Amino acid sequence: MLREFTEKPEGYEINLYSRLFNLIVRVVRLLHIEQGPAGGVLNSRNGRSEILRILEGIPYRIADSLTVESLAAESGMSTRNFIRLFRKVTGMGFSNYLQHKRIEQACQLLHESDFKIAYIAKCVGYRDITHFRETFRKIIGVNPNSFRATKEDLNRHLSNER
Repeated sequence: MLREFTEKPEGYEINLYSRLFNLIVRVVRLLHIEQGPAGGVLNSRNGRSEILRILEGIPYRIADSLTVESLAAESGMSTRNFIRLFRKVTGMGFSNYLQHKRIEQACQLLHESDFKIAYIAKCVGYRDITHFRETFRKIIGVNPNSFRATKEDLNRHLSNER
């Protein structure tokens, strides 16, 4: 959000409002998870609430170098226990989950902005554009340029129908 505010690309205000609203929703959900649906504090002995807290924070730290070891330490668990619980809660391994979240945010940026592909890759945590393109194609099925072009084709088609 800071980068968006300081660089002030076209449409930055709407993007900031959107991200702020998203942050508020996530905080409310996080409070709900911590307290539980009935208002009582959840038992965090099994570490599930810690994993859920980590999952809520990942979208805000997507560009950071997130590692299993650092997140396990942050949650007060051993790396092995963190990996086991993470897989149990998400149904996938940490690296796979992180890749999907990064590509999900890249898709959102491709649809909502005119930023260059290299800039989007950097914003979502990829330092190597080639690796970003390969991962994007593997998960989405098309390269980022084709994905963006599909959006533009759809917008042109919708504006022609009006």
